[in-house]
Parts: sequence; structure tokens; C-alpha cells
Amino acid sequence: MKLLRAGPSLATNNASGARGPVRLARLTKQEFLVAAGNPKAILVFTAFFPQFVDRDAYAASFATLGAIFLLLELVAIIIYAALGPRLGTLSRGARGFKWFNRVSGSLMIGFGIMLAFIRRPAN
Repeated sequence: MKLLRAGPSLATNNASGARGPVRLARLTKQEFLVAAGNPKAILVFTAFFPQFVDRDAYAASFATLGAIFLLLELVAIIIYAALGPRLGTLSRGARGFKWFNRVSGSLMIGFGIMLAFIRRPAN
């Protein structure tokens, strides 16, 4: 609900302090640190993958699953990188930022309502 009511004042905070280009090495290091500390990745590699690993070819199947996971992560990062500048233009204008907040907040509320009505199987 807070996101729906958020005004465009958040968009003007960084407008005057534009920074220059960031070095690729710094961005790569930052991404690596974020990804290495991601609990999702740790959980996938320790709890989810072992169920699908072939015991006869443990190293090869674990490496294959890991490579597929990393490839999918790379695709997601590329999509985020492609959408980032386009969404960034929304945050520069007060009107666009206000609509972005409304759409995001509405989606969150919609997903919450959907989760409330999902039927769970009886055990």
C-alpha cells in the first residue's frame, strides 16, 4: 500500500547528483559479491540440485546443472540490463515515477490477493 501512495519526490533525489560512467571491473566485482552472497543460489546448489544429480556421474551432472543455472542467471541479468535504462527514464520524470509506483503497488496487492485464494491440497 505504501508503494501506491509514494509520491514522485523519490525520483528527484538523485537528479542533480549525476555520476560519470562506472568501470566495468567495479560492476563485475559488485555483481559477483551480490551473487555469491545470494541465499537463493546457495539454497539451489545445496538443497535442490542434489535431488537431480546422477550418483554414477556426480561431478558431471552437478556441473551440468550448475552451468544451466548460471546460464539462466546470465539471461536474467541481460534482461535486467536491457530493461534498466528504459525503466530509468520513467524514474526521471515525476509523472512516470508516480505511475511506475502505482503499477508496481497494484501488482503486489494483486499477487497478495491471488495467494490468499490459492487452494492448497489437503493431505
